Amino acid sequence: MIYSEYRESLRGIYCSRVRKRYFTIKGRWEERTIKRYKGIILTTYGAVAVVMFFIILLNLFWTERGTGDFGLGTYRKVSDDWQDVNGEPMDFKKIDDYAGAGAEDIRVFYPIPEDMHGTQGLVFRTKNVYVNAYIGGRMVYGSDVTEAPFDMNSPGTKWNVLRIDEEYAGEQVELRIVQAYQDGRSKVDNFYLGDWAAVLLFVIESKGFGLLISILIMVVGFFLVVADFLLNGRNKGGDRSLFYLGLFAVLAAGWCLIETNIFQLFVKNIRPLQLVDNILLVMGVLPLFFYMEETYHVFGNRLIRVLCGIDAAYLVVITVLHMTGFQDLHQTQNGTVLNYGLVSLLLGGYIIRDILQRAKEKTGRFYLRMQTVGIICLCVGIFVDFLRYVLTDVLDRALTIRVGLLLFIISFGSGNLYRLYELIKQGYQTEIISRLAYVDGLTEVGNRTAYIEKKEELLSMENRAGLAVAMFDVNNLKKVNDSLGHSAGDELIRESARIIQRSFGSLGMVYRIGGDEFVVLFQSEHPENSYEKAKQVFEEELARCNEEDSHPFTISIAHGYAYCEKSEQGDIEGLEKQADQMMYKNKREMKLAYAQ
Repeated sequence: MIYSEYRESLRGIYCSRVRKRYFTIKGRWEERTIKRYKGIILTTYGAVAVVMFFIILLNLFWTERGTGDFGLGTYRKVSDDWQDVNGEPMDFKKIDDYAGAGAEDIRVFYPIPEDMHGTQGLVFRTKNVYVNAYIGGRMVYGSDVTEAPFDMNSPGTKWNVLRIDEEYAGEQVELRIVQAYQDGRSKVDNFYLGDWAAVLLFVIESKGFGLLISILIMVVGFFLVVADFLLNGRNKGGDRSLFYLGLFAVLAAGWCLIETNIFQLFVKNIRPLQLVDNILLVMGVLPLFFYMEETYHVFGNRLIRVLCGIDAAYLVVITVLHMTGFQDLHQTQNGTVLNYGLVSLLLGGYIIRDILQRAKEKTGRFYLRMQTVGIICLCVGIFVDFLRYVLTDVLDRALTIRVGLLLFIISFGSGNLYRLYELIKQGYQTEIISRLAYVDGLTEVGNRTAYIEKKEELLSMENRAGLAVAMFDVNNLKKVNDSLGHSAGDELIRESARIIQRSFGSLGMVYRIGGDEFVVLFQSEHPENSYEKAKQVFEEELARCNEEDSHPFTISIAHGYAYCEKSEQGDIEGLEKQADQMMYKNKREMKLAYAQ
């Protein structure tokens, strides 16, 4: 019976150790898997980003910039005055319906007022179309652009300015519109006749608020990135959620700035902007994935890793499609939007789970509120802009999305900043507790507990060749305590610790293992030479300190050491005994020298 119980007990201990070892190995494997996976994803995105940057540079090299003379005046909207080839009023909202079978272009006509005086401009906005303008059968305007390598198939969104002189009064303007894509992405709208500079100023003013919000998003993004570096420094294992949220904000702000269509007013070839606009939209998914990883550790979920891998593969595929000319980035935008929708659902799910969990635990109230406010603001912004898109025809259809995005980033940034602050504060508190546990309060060198743990660490090492122990004992501590008081005795201990630290601290950590006893553990290829060099510095520091006469006592420290040869394995307890004997031998010699 006793044997059976003993056997079961041993089996239980063995199984417990096996389970512990299994979960330790499994945890390390999962950690390495996630780290390797993150590296692969970052490498993929980095490679694509380099390719995209190269494409942008090539496009910018081919860019031509437009110029014009500005003047102030009046203008009026003429969107309802256009006719199609049949003489019927033109409905530009259904421009795709006018593309007949086999027709190369869509032709629309506008009668120039007969009472027109001076030179005026016909200003209108186009998206994903090429347009040429004719008056009296002669082409007076064309959207011909320089073709650049790996260019977009579309000129993007552009404000066109057609100069109309007084001599054309009473004639017709004919626009020949060629769609870049046959999938309902084309737009021609916002026609104005009058002083074109005044029209463009009106456009800039109407976009001013959106421009301001976009700049604010970028400023907040840069602030979050800088805050991450200031708080985390070079801590590679720290929480980098602020960095990824800030990176997402910067990319989103760049996209929002281009979407205001203000830059397009001053650039003749706007294809590079169109290219950058699509690249920023595509690359913005990466920081969201890594923000979720830093905040919610989603890469521990295999399904999330698969989804992120699919996203990286999709990014590579659309890059190849763009470079081969099969489909440009704009034509694959539906997949990108779907990608954002999927990531947003995942992020929303984790946020809701986090909100419910924190509400149940009643912890992290500020972080909880910031998450809630951020999600509400973003959802309201998207919903309002969707209604504006459906019900009205406005110049800026992403106005409230920008505001919602700004409030979302500020709210989440504030919450993550506060959470990171709490983590850092806890880290400092842990560090203080660690110092109290392992650092001697009087001398700020290692204490006895730290020394014992260091010995255990060395005993677990296979290679202990060249191990050395140096022992120190402060003389006359009791005499100083009795004659000058314990404060003077404490100062004697502190000054002795400083001397030992300055001379032997470069070899290894100094420990105070008793009231007046210190020890240094170190390993060296030539321990005897290392000790002798440190001993020389020790004697110089000791002499200098006594010569200064800044304290009412003479510092005297006995010392001894022991070491094992390079080919031997050090026995720490044996070395301690030898070093202790050498130290007491030195102590006796010092007493004899003092007596003489």
